Amino acid sequence: MDLKSLVNLKSLDRRTFLSLPVVSVVLPAVAAAMAPEAEAMRVVPTAPVGANGPINFTAGVPAPGSFPARWICGSPSCMDNHDPPIQVHWYNEHTVFMRQNKAYSFEAPFLHLYFGNERILMIDQGYTQLRTDWPLRDVVDGCIVEWCAKHGRKVEEMELLLAFTHLHDDHYVGINQFYDRHTMTPTHRFSIQETCFIGADATSASGRSGSPA
Repeated sequence: MDLKSLVNLKSLDRRTFLSLPVVSVVLPAVAAAMAPEAEAMRVVPTAPVGANGPINFTAGVPAPGSFPARWICGSPSCMDNHDPPIQVHWYNEHTVFMRQNKAYSFEAPFLHLYFGNERILMIDQGYTQLRTDWPLRDVVDGCIVEWCAKHGRKVEEMELLLAFTHLHDDHYVGINQFYDRHTMTPTHRFSIQETCFIGADATSASGRSGSPA
C-alpha cells in the first residue's frame, strides 16, 4: 500500500493502520493530510520592531540566567496545598521556566518559553487539559503580555509555536488550551523526540535554526 492509496486515513481500521510501515507510509500520509489544515491555521505576523529595534539574540551567548532557590514540590495533602498552580521563574529577560504544581500532577513537569523578535517557542504544555482546571493558558498569556510591554512589542503580532519533547502525556496534554489563540502555529505534528529519531531537522517547524525568531 502506497501513499496514493491512503486518501482517507479515517477509513482505515486499527489493524490495517498498525500494519503499515511508519516512516515510508504513515508519516508522509499524516503530513499530507494535515498540511492544508496547518496552512489554514497559520497566521504569518509582520515582523515587529520594538522601541529599540530588533533584539540581537546572537550576542552574549550562551545567555546567562538564574534558577530559583527552590522549586515547589507539593505537600502531604493536595487539599491543603497553597502553592500557585504553576511556578513561574524568569531565567533571564527572554526565557521563562515553569513547573506544574504536584497537587495538579504528580509528574510536576517543567515547561519553557523562549522569546524571539517575531515568535515565541513553548516547549511542553503540562498534564492538565482544561483551562478551567489548571490555568496554563492564562499564565502563559500573562508572561507574553509582560515581555511585550518591556520590549515594545504588540501581543497580537507575536506568533506562538508549540512543541513537546516526547509523547508522554504529561508533556503535551495542556496543548488544547491554546487552540483558539490567535497567531498560534501547530508545530506539534511530531514531537521533538520523533523528529530527531526519523532524521529530520528538528528546527524545520519554525523554518529556521537557533532562536525562535
